Amino acid sequence: MLYPTTNQIPSTTGYILYRNIEFKKLGTTVNLFPQPLDDEGFQARGQGKFVSKHTYTYSYDYSQNLPWTWHGSDLAVDPKEVYTFRFEAYVSQHADFPVTGRTIIAKGEYGFPIDFFYDFEKKGSWQQFEYTGKPTASIVRLLLYPTTVSSPANNGYILYRNVEFKKQGAKEWNPYMDVSSGLTYQYDTRGRVTEIYRKNSPIPITKFKHDSNGNLINKLMIYE
Repeated sequence: MLYPTTNQIPSTTGYILYRNIEFKKLGTTVNLFPQPLDDEGFQARGQGKFVSKHTYTYSYDYSQNLPWTWHGSDLAVDPKEVYTFRFEAYVSQHADFPVTGRTIIAKGEYGFPIDFFYDFEKKGSWQQFEYTGKPTASIVRLLLYPTTVSSPANNGYILYRNVEFKKQGAKEWNPYMDVSSGLTYQYDTRGRVTEIYRKNSPIPITKFKHDSNGNLINKLMIYE
């Protein structure tokens, strides 16, 4: 509220001006990934059915036993800008995946090519996935991808939540990293970090890619 007077009038002459009145939430960026409320709300859709669980949490049941069950959207982007695609995924403990290995669960296509894989050994836990980079075209396709040519399981389910695709400001693009104890990392011949691993794990949790001039062009993060 604007409040020129309360229980008393502070002046009997003159006036007060208000201008540039704003109310903003700082530190937020618009999520460009649509948040459909049901299966039909996905613009790009393959086989199978997604069920909306709670608020913007999506479930796919592997008992549908179908291939090519991608669900997502085609989005217009600016190739000169930097974008981040992130989400969390959970596979039920009783999903009959192999004991070890991994399966693709999401990907970017067209101008934002990236594959995301779920570690079979992490069943029953949420994993967070994140990829940051510049698109190579003005249209990108972002897909949640429970199954490809065949289903990796015959029962159980996968959940997706907090699916986001956001344009980053230049000040938010940080090419540096914090290497904490308990992590190992690999370098290229120029001394740049290319991959970060948890100790005793063969799967990297962070990957960095550089162009021919040594500039960081994208970063892929997979962490619990």
